[in-house]
Amino acid sequence: MDLESDSPFMSKMAFVAYRKLREIADKYKLEIDPPRIVFVGETSTGKSMLVQNFLGFPCTFSQSGVATRCPVAYQLHYKEDATEHRVIKPSGVHTNMLAARLHDHMKGIEQGPKFSTDAYQIELESNAYPDLEILDVPGLICGSDNSEDRNAVEKITEFYVRDPNFVIVLLIEANQDLANCYGARTIDDLCTGKVNKGSGKPPRLDYKNSMLTIQTKFDLFMNNHANGAHANKDIQDRLDTFRETYFVSMIYDARVMTDEGFESNVQYMRDLPQRESDLVDQWIIEKINKNAKKLPTYYPEFNSEHYRHLIGINIVREKIRSRWLQAFKRALPALKLKLVHLIANAENEYQNALIDYKRSNPTQVRLSYLAFINEYRRKLALYATYKSEIEMYFPHDQCGTNYKEVESDFMLNWPRRKSLKWRAYLTTQEMKQCAEAEDDQDGSLHNVLDCKLVGSSHFDRLQKVFAYMVLTFKHEQLTADEITTIESLLYGGLSCSANTEKLMRDAMHRLLRKTFAVGITWLTQMYSYLLDTFLKAIIEHLLSQNQFNYLTEHVPFLTIVELDYHRRIRTMMRKAIHAGRDTRFAYSAYAHYDLTSWLKKLTFRLPVEIPHHFYSEEIPNVYVKNENRSSRTFGDGEEYRLATIGEIFANINPPQILSAIFGSESYLPSKRDQKSGSYHPSARNTIDELYMATCSRLLYDVSAHFNAHVVIGINNFHHIESYSSQSIEHILASMTDTAIARLASIDLDNVGRRLDYLRDQIVDLTAASVLLEGVTQQLHDDGRNWDSEIQRLERHAQHRAAAVREQLDHRRRALNPFGRIPRPNTSSSSQDEQVDAYYVQADDVEDEDMCVLLNCNGASMCESHLQSIYHRDDQVDLETGLLEGDTLEQDAI
Repeated sequence: MDLESDSPFMSKMAFVAYRKLREIADKYKLEIDPPRIVFVGETSTGKSMLVQNFLGFPCTFSQSGVATRCPVAYQLHYKEDATEHRVIKPSGVHTNMLAARLHDHMKGIEQGPKFSTDAYQIELESNAYPDLEILDVPGLICGSDNSEDRNAVEKITEFYVRDPNFVIVLLIEANQDLANCYGARTIDDLCTGKVNKGSGKPPRLDYKNSMLTIQTKFDLFMNNHANGAHANKDIQDRLDTFRETYFVSMIYDARVMTDEGFESNVQYMRDLPQRESDLVDQWIIEKINKNAKKLPTYYPEFNSEHYRHLIGINIVREKIRSRWLQAFKRALPALKLKLVHLIANAENEYQNALIDYKRSNPTQVRLSYLAFINEYRRKLALYATYKSEIEMYFPHDQCGTNYKEVESDFMLNWPRRKSLKWRAYLTTQEMKQCAEAEDDQDGSLHNVLDCKLVGSSHFDRLQKVFAYMVLTFKHEQLTADEITTIESLLYGGLSCSANTEKLMRDAMHRLLRKTFAVGITWLTQMYSYLLDTFLKAIIEHLLSQNQFNYLTEHVPFLTIVELDYHRRIRTMMRKAIHAGRDTRFAYSAYAHYDLTSWLKKLTFRLPVEIPHHFYSEEIPNVYVKNENRSSRTFGDGEEYRLATIGEIFANINPPQILSAIFGSESYLPSKRDQKSGSYHPSARNTIDELYMATCSRLLYDVSAHFNAHVVIGINNFHHIESYSSQSIEHILASMTDTAIARLASIDLDNVGRRLDYLRDQIVDLTAASVLLEGVTQQLHDDGRNWDSEIQRLERHAQHRAAAVREQLDHRRRALNPFGRIPRPNTSSSSQDEQVDAYYVQADDVEDEDMCVLLNCNGASMCESHLQSIYHRDDQVDLETGLLEGDTLEQDAI
């Protein structure tokens, strides 16, 4: 279908679709760019007057001393029953007030940012309008001394003329010398990139294919041309230079619109097209053709066949509208495809919103919470034991950490770490240096420290590191004064001599306290840190899964999970701490002197009575009696046989350390140096040996306690506990839907608004798609009554949109997530009941901390309270491992 035929209806249908697209783009901030028209040109080329000829009434403010500071977008709507021009936007403004409103807007920009690229929107309707949108930008400034203003205007112009969605309407004066056409030259420079003003848009090299030139002030051209040859040549030159070009006068008689009344100007503009046509015909007939083909010049007549149809305001308006329709037709395929993509994207977002809508159901939230708790416990046990079921989520090469990484993260990143000074503590580097000094040729310590581990294997390494620190630590030697004081004469009222047994007991008590008091608290912190990293790793993993990823925003619930984990882990830890403290007390309060047998077993890690090939080896030239023979014979060696290593050890009585001390008389006063009070060196060595042996036993027992109570406990973390009304599962199952909704921070209004927004977007896009399809049909079928067809298509678009709306609402109603949430009631009694349902009551939850967390408002409050719980409980747990007289600061003194 030719765009020129049946154009009013074509324009109407296209503009209905265009207006819908623009409405959707503005309403939903979508990138939909249907073709538009932009008026550009130098100042005083008649842009404002041409716009007013489209409007049908005067709307100029340039003569009031205020320049155009931003683009102005005029949307003209054809409305059959609108017998007079009406302003739709800005609302409450009459046509005779519009110029003043524009003046005030431009004045505000002038006093503020000076210029703006944001268009001022004006909508008008009339039965005299074609359906069209015009964008009028500030006029280009030629030869201005104010380069700042000139650059600002050119930047605004560049922003629009480089946009391929704009049809450029360039206005120049018809009597202007083509060589001095600043406006045309500037537009070319801006579009081709010869000049860049910072609009951020790429050059538009093919801009001339989308440009229409309007030669204004044709009345001055007529006054300067009385010769047909000159007139024909100048018009043809302009056609050759600017391709598609049209001519318009727009105003005669040097009329100044601001000097006339509004109604007078309206009537003048209404009569202007006919008057302009009459004056052009009069110029052609009486001024040019009347004297044509006569001597002495014998110039030709005006070439009306080629040029007359290019002149006139009505022709210009129609050609501008026609160019927009052509551009719209070319853009139809891309616009339709764009709508398809936008509808698909909106559908996907709506589906995701429905998932959120479903998850907003308190019952569904409760079930998700319980499922999350069960899953985190199950996977935490798998992580601790590092079973193959968990390896795919935590690959060893990516998740394994060596001791230095553990130490660094503990020292720098763990918020619960308390600064402790422990005299036996060694950094990773210090331990390696000690191992090198001890000539650790097999590199066993380095292997332990550098090994990358995951799960409970960290605990085994931690125990080895702790043991190495303790056994490597060199305690200070007792001075003579200290020994004399500790001996305490008349101890127990049994002797008047130095009490060696008391010395041994109290020396051991003192040395063990100095070595282990703060050391156990450090070990406790390290266990707590490792256990905390287990939880963080599992929660991070679960929140990355599709099943639980939406719980990332449910911070109050996640803090409750952390508190539940903290409570269960703390129970395990306190058992280990109590057991370790009691063991240290036992070893400190009662000195074990005869440790030889125990040390041997600890060294060999196997009881002597278990057969081992090492103990069966015979010793050359050493014989023992053969107890199976009763007679003594030497000939065949039957009564005696070679002795084995095991038999030798079995016949050696274990030395008694205290007996050795007494036997050497090291502690007798007569054997001491009277000046220095020094004992025999063997006595001090015996204390050191006893201390090291006791440290080894204590380390073994401490490790056993933590293994029994903590490591085994975390490995079995997923085992079902006995029913308790105070378990987190029971608490969540007993909470009201309202309390669950508050805990989950479900914003019912926001969820509903998002669904409404996406539904409306899909509905509007669907309606626009139907209208675009109608435009396409109109282009290929000219056998219908398009006036009624437009109405039919608009009704069809409305019905299709209504059907889509109902379909989307049905999908939403099917989920019905808020049915169980009670509605607010204004009565005082019901308000009290509503408050009770909104919060968890202290009578229902015995754990005060859990109750506070369940009733916290906001993520920050939950996090803050949880950290205060950690701070309080960690301090108590660290002090629990201390004996009477111990302090956490004792090694810092």
